Amino acid sequence: MLKVGDMPQEKRALHALNRLAFGPRPGDLECVSQIGVDHYIREQLDQQSIPEPPELVRRVAALRLLHMTPVELFETFQLPVQQARGDKDAQRQACQRR
Repeated sequence: MLKVGDMPQEKRALHALNRLAFGPRPGDLECVSQIGVDHYIREQLDQQSIPEPPELVRRVAALRLLHMTPVELFETFQLPVQQARGDKDAQRQACQRR
């Protein structure tokens, strides 16, 4: 049985990609072999290492919901439902507004 320290670097890279990803994509094996398995794992776990596409950042920033205070969220979404609890027509209208 091989121990972790006995495994050649090339096999460690392939083993890590098979276990931690969905197997190697073209170029992954060479990249992980070059940077090392430990560095690859740290890179995968560091959310700051994944660049966010500028278009996605722009679209998410434009969502009004993310900029609302808890009070505004309550007044916009929860309060109409609470007010409409007894009135079926008002309840349907509140659900449609949501």
